[in-house]
Parts: sequence; structure tokens; C-alpha cells
Amino acid sequence: MNAVNSLLGIEEFEDVRNLEGVPCNSSANQSDSDKLIESDAQSITTPVTEATAELDIELDNELEGELIAKLNSLSFSLQYRYLITQIEHQQFAFPLNWVADLILIEQSQILSLPFYGPMLLGVLHYRGEVVPLVVAPLTPFTDIATVARRLRTKHTVTAVRLNQSVGKLAGIGIVVDRVIERMSSVPASVPAIEPPSLRVFQLEDIPASIWQPR
Repeated sequence: MNAVNSLLGIEEFEDVRNLEGVPCNSSANQSDSDKLIESDAQSITTPVTEATAELDIELDNELEGELIAKLNSLSFSLQYRYLITQIEHQQFAFPLNWVADLILIEQSQILSLPFYGPMLLGVLHYRGEVVPLVVAPLTPFTDIATVARRLRTKHTVTAVRLNQSVGKLAGIGIVVDRVIERMSSVPASVPAIEPPSLRVFQLEDIPASIWQPR
């Protein structure tokens, strides 16, 4: 059980690849982008020996090296695909390999937690799990309480739910105003070239104090 679940008294989350942008308690076909990601991930994790057995061919050392290089390149490209979102005037890029799914949430489905800080918008019961909803972190000069009040006036909000690869933050939903793009190639390793309005989401953006009652 991770620290978030322990503090909120909830059980371990399962990493389920769900649909992007579907309401709670609904089901639909898997999105094309999810299929592409899963297909890429499957290709990355398939051992070279298994692939050659299926094709019934023998690879010499040179060809095997080329195949390994290609698989490594595919793994790298998957790592640097992003989901671009927006809250207020700030754009956030979420690494796609951190994203479990998108959730479109009606305001009536959110259970408020008045004894916690404004960054913790509340919790949501979603497919048998309890999902903490966190306001997307903005600049230090932004009044999170004002942003949280505005979000509570909206009929629906969108949350980016994080998967097990983020460790202690697995299962939480980062609340944003909207999704701009499903995929992009924002180079997180070169933050100097990012426009001022775009930030790559970092796990350190969520302070540990958010889980402490006031």
C-alpha cells in the first residue's frame, strides 16, 4: 500500500488501461491511441529470441544487433510521447507512459474533503476504486484556493489518472480544464526550449503535505 492510499485509508489501486474521456460507470471500445501504445509496449517487451522463433529464421550477430537497436529506439519514442492538457492559462504535458486513463467527472460525483487543503479537490468512486482528485499544480504565485473554487462551479471536470509506474502517486487524478492533444513530442529533457505557458508535469509538483489534514 503506497503513502497516498495509506493516508487516505484506501486500498491499492489497479493499473487498468481504460478509455480516454469516458464518464464514470460507462464502457466503450478502446481508443486508437491506447491500442497504439499497448502495441508499442508489447513490441518493446517481446524478447528477440521469441520473435525469431515465431518467424522461424536465424539472425546473425549483425542483424540481431540492428533489431535490438530498433527496439530500444521504439522504447525511447514511447517514453517521450505526451498528453497535452490545460488549466487556467497553463498547459501541462503528461508523459503517456504515466497515464492510466482520462475521466470526465460530473461535479455531483465528487466527494469534498473540507479538512484538507484546497489542492485536494475531493475523491471520486470510480470503477470500484477511490480516486483522490488533485488540482493540477500551477506556478507558486497562483492562488490554488481560487482555482479550486472555480473548478467546483463547473458542471464537469477532466482528470488525468496516473498509473502504477509513478509509484506512491499511482491512482490519483490530476484535475485540468481540458485536454488539448492526445499525443505530442515535447522534449522533456530540454526544458529551456519550452514556451513559458507549457510545463512538463513532474511527480515533485505534488507536495507531500497535500495528504495532511489542516
